[in-house]
Order: sequence, then structure tokens, then C-alpha cells
Amino acid sequence: MDQKQKRVHPLYPKCEEAIATGILDLKQSELTLIPQAVFKFMSCAEADVKECDISHNELKYLQPQLPLKFNNLTNLNLAHNMMSTLPVEIGSLRGLEVLDFSYNVFCTLPDIVFQLPHLTLLYAHGNIIREVDLTKPIETDRLDLVDLRYNPLTREFCRNLMRININFRVALYDEGHCDYGFDNETDSD
Repeated sequence: MDQKQKRVHPLYPKCEEAIATGILDLKQSELTLIPQAVFKFMSCAEADVKECDISHNELKYLQPQLPLKFNNLTNLNLAHNMMSTLPVEIGSLRGLEVLDFSYNVFCTLPDIVFQLPHLTLLYAHGNIIREVDLTKPIETDRLDLVDLRYNPLTREFCRNLMRININFRVALYDEGHCDYGFDNETDSD
């Protein structure tokens, strides 16, 4: 057997495991992009991936192929990367229940997340989100929690949040105190 035949893509074992379990675990793989070989292999194997963990990598953006190729995802973990946006193709994940993009560099919650009909848990803590427009239509009645802890939320947003009627919990504080640097803002009330 020559050297070329012996070489195996380093993510191949993780892809094989995903075929058996439905869980694609690519965390801590030092990825800047998801290799096309992963999409091709999983497509050829007709794998039904339900969970995908791409946390703790160096992704600056999520390729649109992921939601299109793995359209049966129920759990997507994108935490601890360098992303600031999600592709609109995320909207094709109609069965997605858990979305985690905590500890990235999002300035706002992408509108598309509120259009996922089965979303129950949204983890967006540890980003640089200052405000969220909660007046836009929310197409899920299953949403239970939006975690916004450890974001530099504005005092005005926090006040407005208390005044509106929403059908889900919003986590703003950790253990009953605020970690958002409000001390730097003046309060005119």
C-alpha cells in the first residue's frame, strides 16, 4: 500500500462515529472552516446528523452548507468561536431545538433565530450584544430560554425588557447581580 492510500483525513473517525450515533462532534478541531471532505463524506454516507458540536474552534463564519446538508439538526453548538453572524440558511433547520453561539463576537441576535419553529433554548451569552429587538415576530411558541448573560446590555434594553410581555425566560444576570458594566452609565431616572 503506498503512502497516499494510507493517509486518512483527521476528521474521518469523527464522521464515522456520526454515522453510527447521529452526533457530529468536531469540537476542539482547530477548524477555521468545516472541510468540504466532511460534507462530502457525510452526504455520501447519507448520515442523519441530529446534533453537531463545532465549539472551541476558530470559525469566523458558518458555511451555508452546514444547515443545508444537515437539515435534520435538533442541536447545534457553535460556542467559543469568532463568529459575528449566522447564514440565513439556518432558517432551513426547522427542527432545531437548541442553538448555542455563546462566547463569539455577535453584536446582535440574528433575526433568523426567532423564525425557528421548534427552538426551545438559545444560548447567546458572552458575546458583545447591547440590545435585542424583541418587537419582531417570534415564530416559535416553544422558546423557553434566551440566555444573554455576560453581554454589555444597555440599561435601556433591560428596562424595556421588563415592560414587554414575552412568553419565554431571558437570562440577564448571573446569581442575582449584573455583570454588564452599568456603573459607567448615568441613570437619569
